[in-house]
Amino acid sequence: MIKERITNILKRMTFEYFKVTGIDNTLPDMVEAEITNTVTKQKHYIYFPYDMLERWYSYQNLKYNLVKEYILNNISEDYYSLKEDVWSNK
Repeated sequence: MIKERITNILKRMTFEYFKVTGIDNTLPDMVEAEITNTVTKQKHYIYFPYDMLERWYSYQNLKYNLVKEYILNNISEDYYSLKEDVWSNK
């Protein structure tokens, strides 16, 4: 159930500068998401351990916004530096 839930959430993810380009839910203790920066083409790999996902699910927090925040926090340097570059060029 949790595998399917996180996979469905990741399939719907939309970001300003990033795209989910791969999801691997066949790993024994985690789900891996490949996130690609659409500007620089740099790839990031975000891991969702099953114990964390089970905890989120038990608290009814396994939702789109929390997953998106988790991804952005894990790639925050690239995301926020890109945002600053965009604003400084205007």
